[in-house]
Amino acid sequence: MAARQIIPQTHDPCALCHKPAATKRCGRCRAVVYCSRDCQATHWKQAHKLTCGAAPPPAPPRPQTPGELAEDCARQLAERGFAALGPLVDRDRRNALRTHARHEVERLLKLPLAAANARFAKIRSPEHRHAVALDLTPAVRDVVGELAVAYDACRAAFAGDEPEIVELGCLVSDAGAAAQPWHADADANRPNTRQLVLLVNLDERAVAATELLPGTHAPTFHAHVRDAFGGRLPDPPGMPALRAYDAAGAAVLYDAALFHRAPANDVGPRHVFYLGLVGRGAHATQGATRGATNALLPELAGTLLRDLIVGVRYLGAASGSRHVGFADRVAKIRG
Repeated sequence: MAARQIIPQTHDPCALCHKPAATKRCGRCRAVVYCSRDCQATHWKQAHKLTCGAAPPPAPPRPQTPGELAEDCARQLAERGFAALGPLVDRDRRNALRTHARHEVERLLKLPLAAANARFAKIRSPEHRHAVALDLTPAVRDVVGELAVAYDACRAAFAGDEPEIVELGCLVSDAGAAAQPWHADADANRPNTRQLVLLVNLDERAVAATELLPGTHAPTFHAHVRDAFGGRLPDPPGMPALRAYDAAGAAVLYDAALFHRAPANDVGPRHVFYLGLVGRGAHATQGATRGATNALLPELAGTLLRDLIVGVRYLGAASGSRHVGFADRVAKIRG
């Protein structure tokens, strides 16, 4: 008696009628299954004859884990001097912080000149352009709470050291603002604490987006600019510049030693939230480090980015005091 042929069972559905546990495979490609010869013949005429035997589509790349993404950002920071983080902040949070920053600038402009200048941060090409230090209002905390990706990237770039905030402000410019000269916020040849700057575009489009010169954070380039040009990079610089971002809510993290500038703004209002960050351990051992614009309220000195992010997630953007007490409450929750 001849042995019975055992038909291998499959749990795949029929490619045409989607009936479960179809058992008949295409004899040519063996990639699709059917529940009957009728379904096979119909599907062949309709579509399968065009794709039978074709190479399967490439598998989508595996998404990066947070750790892999952070290490990739740290590698880009070391090689190019900056890392694009993509859109991080949604429209509602952007609108709230943009409105808050604009109101803060308008409030300061109504003060006497000496008082206003004392509150505005230092900035290059200040006509029609203002940099203002911000406190921890709910609008600011809401945006900071979305920066977990940036925190991981900073921590990887600082070799595990906790990022400490040395700048927290917003750059507001209007139509008519002139292009800034090419400049770096830190000297790569000085043995000072490494500083990173995080920019977040708060506008619905990338109006007059910050321009970056890749690779110019290297000490050799700084030495060349000092020896050949007296420390001032000419315009045009003789190398292609890249836009820091091209989308609403997009963020970029760059080395403070990277040459960059805000271009001329002849379109309309521009709002950029920014953080200056240093490693806490290096900051403590090498002395106080200040950001290029000095945009940090005294009450926020020594604040860790981690505490702000965790604080927003645990306590909510509207909870806690406006300054140090907020971080104190976070520390108690963390134990």
